[in-house]
Amino acid sequence: MMGTQRLPAIVMSFLLAGIPGRASPDVLGIVVLADRASVSGHLLSEGTSVYGGDRLSTETRGTMQLRSGGVTIALGEESSVIVRGDASSAGNGLVAELLSGSGTMALSSAAEGAAEIQALGARIRPGANARVIMWVRILNPKELIVFARRGSVQVSYGEESEMILEGKSYYVLLDPADSDNSKDQNTKAPRKRRKAFVLIAIAAAATGISIPLALQQHYESPDRP
Repeated sequence: MMGTQRLPAIVMSFLLAGIPGRASPDVLGIVVLADRASVSGHLLSEGTSVYGGDRLSTETRGTMQLRSGGVTIALGEESSVIVRGDASSAGNGLVAELLSGSGTMALSSAAEGAAEIQALGARIRPGANARVIMWVRILNPKELIVFARRGSVQVSYGEESEMILEGKSYYVLLDPADSDNSKDQNTKAPRKRRKAFVLIAIAAAATGISIPLALQQHYESPDRP
C-alpha cells in the first residue's frame, strides 16, 4: 500500500523534470564584490548567484566583481554588462557584453579560462592560452580603448583581427571610413578594401583607467608584478 501511495508522486516528479521550462538554469558565476550595483534591476550583494542572460549594472561610484571558474570580471562605475555562457567552449566559457554608453570593465582569466568581452560589435579575448588581464572602455558608438595589462589580447571586428601585446593600449576606431569626410562623396576614386577598424597606440597612463587591486592580487604572481 505504501508503494502504491508513493507512485503518483514519483511519476509526477519525473514529468516535471522533463518540462524544459521547469529546469533550473545553471549558475554562471558568483558575485564576490558589490557596491552600488544591481542585477536585472535588483540590488546586488556579495554571494549572489548570476545566471546566463543576467544584466549587471553599477551606479555612480559603484563597482562589481563576478567570478566564474577561472575568470573574474570587474565592472566600473555607471556601466552595464550582460553575461552568458560560451557554447563554443563546451559551456565552460564566459562572454561579457559591455553595453553601449560609457561603460568600463576589466576581465582577468587564468590560463585554462575561456573568456571574451564584446563591445560595439567588437570581440576582445585572450590572444593565447595564458593568463590575461585586459581592460575595455567604450568612449562613443565608434571608439573603444583596449588595454592589455597582462598577456596578449586579440581584437576582432567584422572579418578582421589584430593583436595587442602585453602592456600596450590602443584606441580602437570602428568603421573608420564612415567618419572620413575629407573626400567629396561625388568624386570617383579607385576601389580598395576598407579597413573594418583601426588601432591607434596610446600610453597606458592616457587610458584613464586602473586595474582593481582585487584583480591584481588574484592573478599576479610575485615574479610578475
